[in-house]
Amino acid sequence: MPAGQASTLVIRILESDAESFRLELDDGAGTRLAEGVLPRVLPPFGAGQDEDPDLLIRQAVLEQYGAGAGKIETIGAYLFQLLAAGGIGNAWHQARAAAPGARTVLDVRARAMARLPWELLSDDGLPAVLPPGGGLVRGEFPFRPAAEPAPANGTGPLRVLIVVGSAEPDLSAESEVAAIQRALSRQPWRVHTEVLVEPSRDDFYGRAGELRPHVLHFLGHGRYAAGTETPVLAMKDAITGKAWSVSATDIRMGLLGFVPRLLVLNACRGAEIDLQNGVWGVVQAGMAAHMPAIVAMQGLVDSAVAVRFSDALYGALIAGEPVDVAVAKARLDIIQAIGAEQRDWALPVLYLSTDPAEVLPVTCGLTADERDTLRRVEEFEEMRKLVDRDEQRRSMWWAMDLPGGRPAGLFGVTGPEKAGRTRLAYSALLTSASRGHHARYVDLRGVRRMSWLEVLYAVRDGQTGGSSLRSPLPAAAFAEFNREIERLAAGQEPRADDPVPAVPPRPGFVATGEHALSYAQRIFTRFTEALTKAAEDRPLTVAIDHLSIGAQGGVLAEDVRTHLSPMLFAPAARGELRRVRLIVVLRDDERDLLGGPVRELMQPVEVIGFSRRLFYFLHREHYARSGHPDESWDKFELILQAIAGDLDEFWPPSLFAWIETAVKGWGSR
Repeated sequence: MPAGQASTLVIRILESDAESFRLELDDGAGTRLAEGVLPRVLPPFGAGQDEDPDLLIRQAVLEQYGAGAGKIETIGAYLFQLLAAGGIGNAWHQARAAAPGARTVLDVRARAMARLPWELLSDDGLPAVLPPGGGLVRGEFPFRPAAEPAPANGTGPLRVLIVVGSAEPDLSAESEVAAIQRALSRQPWRVHTEVLVEPSRDDFYGRAGELRPHVLHFLGHGRYAAGTETPVLAMKDAITGKAWSVSATDIRMGLLGFVPRLLVLNACRGAEIDLQNGVWGVVQAGMAAHMPAIVAMQGLVDSAVAVRFSDALYGALIAGEPVDVAVAKARLDIIQAIGAEQRDWALPVLYLSTDPAEVLPVTCGLTADERDTLRRVEEFEEMRKLVDRDEQRRSMWWAMDLPGGRPAGLFGVTGPEKAGRTRLAYSALLTSASRGHHARYVDLRGVRRMSWLEVLYAVRDGQTGGSSLRSPLPAAAFAEFNREIERLAAGQEPRADDPVPAVPPRPGFVATGEHALSYAQRIFTRFTEALTKAAEDRPLTVAIDHLSIGAQGGVLAEDVRTHLSPMLFAPAARGELRRVRLIVVLRDDERDLLGGPVRELMQPVEVIGFSRRLFYFLHREHYARSGHPDESWDKFELILQAIAGDLDEFWPPSLFAWIETAVKGWGSR
């Protein structure tokens, strides 16, 4: 290929006439490099075999997990000979040699040829889908813009929806979900993930329509609907036990209500060609709906391999790799685990209709230094272990950054003791920080109860010895507050010539008499003005935790009712603090402290226990997120089985710590 031409090669296999297929080889600029025809009756595959290409499909991808010594090379060479017989094989080889790293887009529009396992195609003895070449993908070329536009500024987090159509034990869906979540948790500020396990029809369409995920990942079965040739993704409603499905027709009709930028289908879990054809039909529907990229399994895949593939795929995607590079890296990961003699690395098929670099253009919008800062925040490290709470996390994120609307200014995170309220607040701060907000966490635990004014100082000054979440707010924003606070707290009028003190003052409130409340209000006015100034360059999100915890600290209940609620929380709830968002973490029995008007205006976020139905799923995910080896999971399932029968409808997050202790104890034996 001449220097300077696009580093893409395009192979098209088209219907020609009743006797043949037409093959074309172009470069990415549209220059024809070679063309020819291939007889529709393909040459035999294997000595003494008939010409049925289904034989090749069965031996390559359906009937066995390991193709056996030499079989992979034989299949790869046979597929190359098909290109050579069609007049383009040698030209393709020469073009790849002249442009190392060139990507090959295989645009197969002849249905019978599309079903062949082209991912096993070799060139000069090496698989075309693997490095050091640019890889081979299937797709439509030239690429077109995605149907669902990317955010104008590319700011994330990336939205991922994982749907488990069936939780049958042989699918190991809980292990694959755990692998995906583990991979994505390595950079939790980049991604927001939600999981649906055996949802109802309403749950699926409702959640998908609300979230509009960039990535939709399906685990389960793909097949033809009973008695028809309509391809479907099979679903089961865990509550009613009723089976239902999403059909290729549904996808073509736009019933999803959105177009994911990447669709991942781990749905070929049987060894019959009809099952494979069912998956192909869903893929074709996705391409017809202009999904930018689709990854699907073209044959029966071992559960352990599927788990490893998902872990490597999402690990590469969250690191910022284009989708074609991510798939290639996941293939190599499979080879490193089980060798290249088995065909499992060739089972994933990548279809593209958009340039792979543009499939997932969503980033966290931070500089490298800002990302490094997030990595060093101890509280955010804990977020790697956070499971579930999908809708609560999203409701806070969207209410804080409401596109084209009025963002909520006050959030009340409520729930029973030890329900995980603090971790949810950390998660909200992480999302805020990943979107460029200033983020602060104020913990009011201590040896004694605080006054309302001490709470303001705690917000202003941060807390020593903690992470950047607990650092002081910008001193310049509090200049007027600091200049006036000494006199206002004493019930005196500030003077214009009072200097700004070098050290932020912390006087107690000693104003008395009929004007004391007026001086308190003026203090709050100066304080909220300071918060607003601190948010001039970017929004500010502040979480205030442990508002009232009795002997261990918190705030005097009367001070919450008479001062903090009406003078700080109420203005925030009304949106008067503009780019400032406050999160107040409360027990259920503390909500009344805020007063009716504030409770009506604030955005409520309720934290309850976890569903008994998700006990195994969530523990498997937490185990993986905590960094424990997958090989040891079976041992600890016994612990879960021992306590599962005694669970209430909802169980507390404290069970995670209990299991974690058991895991560590087991590991020390």
